[in-house]
Amino acid sequence: MYSQFVFYKFVKPSTDDFTAGLNECFKPLGIWIRENTPQNSRIFLNDVGVVGYYSQRYIIDAAALINRDLNLNRKIMSFELEKRAYPHKMLDEVVADYIIERDVNEENVLQESGNYRFELKLIKKFPSLGIRDSSPRYYKLYKVIKKN
Repeated sequence: MYSQFVFYKFVKPSTDDFTAGLNECFKPLGIWIRENTPQNSRIFLNDVGVVGYYSQRYIIDAAALINRDLNLNRKIMSFELEKRAYPHKMLDEVVADYIIERDVNEENVLQESGNYRFELKLIKKFPSLGIRDSSPRYYKLYKVIKKN
């Protein structure tokens, strides 16, 4: 009885939120990218699976887990973990046309950083990332524009 209580009180709501996030956040982001970006676009993000599948674009994994380019992986892994959580902080080393940033805030706070400007294209809400952190996250798709 206790295990059923724990499952339905904590585990199931978290897995339901995660499933909703996949369907209501990542899938629409991937579809938007496929329908609104050139085929040769390079997308740089941390959560690559569903977005990569639906976007049908070249995906650059900010965690360096799925990239085929070993030199690129070395560059990414040379950044401290804090920077790897935010793809826009690595753009001097990683060439990308679009980035997807994860944030706790729904507002568009990223407009410029270093040599780059960012044009917000889409924001999608992910209800919860897990049992320990039930707060929503906002995934923001930006077009990367290099300053002259």
